[in-house]
Amino acid sequence: MKKKKSLNKEERVNRLFDNINSLSKTIKSTKNIVMGIDPGRTSPGLAFATINDDKNIEKFTINTKLNGFGKVIEVESWMMNHVSTYPPAIVLMEDYAFDSEWGREKAGEMVGVIKRRLWLQEIPLISVAPQSLKAFIGAMKKEEIMKEVLKRYGIDTSKSDEADAVVLAKMGIGINKIIQCGMTLANQDDKKVFENAAYKFINLTHNEAKTLINILIMRGEEANEFARGKEKARKTKGK
Repeated sequence: MKKKKSLNKEERVNRLFDNINSLSKTIKSTKNIVMGIDPGRTSPGLAFATINDDKNIEKFTINTKLNGFGKVIEVESWMMNHVSTYPPAIVLMEDYAFDSEWGREKAGEMVGVIKRRLWLQEIPLISVAPQSLKAFIGAMKKEEIMKEVLKRYGIDTSKSDEADAVVLAKMGIGINKIIQCGMTLANQDDKKVFENAAYKFINLTHNEAKTLINILIMRGEEANEFARGKEKARKTKGK
């Protein structure tokens, strides 16, 4: 398979600000909540935070005894009950672990149902790769995330998926900060500095800002299209 060509500096800046501009129009300004969700196979986790207040996070987990598709339906109902209570402006969800050897089919069912409900609600959805989630919180392994969430945020989580959801909500707040600040920048030189070192403009660490900028560059357009029901078909080589 031919390796995908990397973007040069100018292309990265242009794509970042195109995505910032489009998402600023898609995210509903009447809503001020971000949602993080880890659709884990054992005990999915949800977290909600106010866009301009990352101190107070509501977190939830579900321990279902059902198996098969009944579990998927129970998780769907559970999620939508919370979405009704905390209607999000944007959702960040942990993406598939593509190197996983087990449970991929069940994970696909769970994610498909969740995406369908968010699609119908016209909510921008950003899928976050597991390695990006770990990079943001500064964890080398998934097992370390719960400890980092407690150490960094003072939030005690009961399950790994709940901890992941908290991190995703924190990432959603950071992405909103980037979008808000990016919309104020008109000078091309400032935009170039912002793409490389957004932490100089907003209250994020260099590592956090770098991780979120990369996500916006790679997934921002996809999130915008998702909310508008206009995801583009990806051309693939094959039969």
